[in-house]
Amino acid sequence: MNRQTIKLQEINSQDFKGELSININNNGDLSWERWDRGEIIKKLYDDYDEEYFLTVKRQDKDMLLLQLIKDRFSETAVFKAYLDERKIPYSEYIG
Repeated sequence: MNRQTIKLQEINSQDFKGELSININNNGDLSWERWDRGEIIKKLYDDYDEEYFLTVKRQDKDMLLLQLIKDRFSETAVFKAYLDERKIPYSEYIG
């Protein structure tokens, strides 16, 4: 099964602790791998909280972020353009 991974990379330990990998498979399904909260992730949350006026419990935010990404971005290129616009660094892997 092929999948594309967009990996948000560490800038420095103050900005981002850990890493977030968002995986998109052939069916368009999304999943993520290991991550930790930091300023970069907060940027993503802030954008979604602002746009959708959300109030959610802390433990629900991981699933919520993933669902919002799926709902908002119709394809990988749209998500990459969003990251570029926000100056959030990432790398890609297709395999």
